[in-house]
Amino acid sequence: MEVKTKGVVLTQIKYGDTSLIVRIYTEQHGLQSYLLRGILKSGKGKLKAAYFLPLTQLDLTAVHRSKGLERIVDVKRDKIYSSLHTDIAKSSLSLLLVETIQNALKEDFKDLHFYRFLINSANWLDANERLGHFNIVFLLGLCRFLGIEPQKNYREGFVFDLNEGVFIASENLNACLSISASFYLNQYLGIDFDNSLTIQSNKMQRMELMQSLLNYLEIHLENFYTPKSFAVLKDLYA
Repeated sequence: MEVKTKGVVLTQIKYGDTSLIVRIYTEQHGLQSYLLRGILKSGKGKLKAAYFLPLTQLDLTAVHRSKGLERIVDVKRDKIYSSLHTDIAKSSLSLLLVETIQNALKEDFKDLHFYRFLINSANWLDANERLGHFNIVFLLGLCRFLGIEPQKNYREGFVFDLNEGVFIASENLNACLSISASFYLNQYLGIDFDNSLTIQSNKMQRMELMQSLLNYLEIHLENFYTPKSFAVLKDLYA
């Protein structure tokens, strides 16, 4: 069946000498995997490898067979970024974003609101320069769509229980955030990218919280693991 849909590129892996397998989160059909045969050859065909960089927004025509790898017939960019693929900090953040999604979402995941959240996240990252809070807000948004958003029951002095997803009065046998990290986690709950810029926190505090949120995903999602790109991001912001 031929379908027309918009989509956001997540990841690509080389298949053989001249082909790619790409994962795209589509507006109409959710998470899909496509085999792009011969795309790494001379570059004379309709499909260009440059179209399939992380977070590239596409308008595509594809053939879906509901089994195995799907096929893209035609594609064009739906948006041209100004800096997302050329700025080192932004490209590093985008890589962590797509690797986290890759690890977190199952193949049959489909949610139009998540697609819009992903588009908004990519556009905000491209348009803004103050990026320190970006991945924390994104990770919490992802938790919301996965049904594991931390509960908003914080009180002064409480700590966050990573196993139960709630704030508690004192540490127990479960893994818990420190009082300081729990305070900052509460600051980020329920806010968007723009409002996160008002939060007063330093790089060390944000990196600690980002690591804690990745640990939280590991606890609550089967087969999830911290993306390798997180180590690169830590070096970048060290």
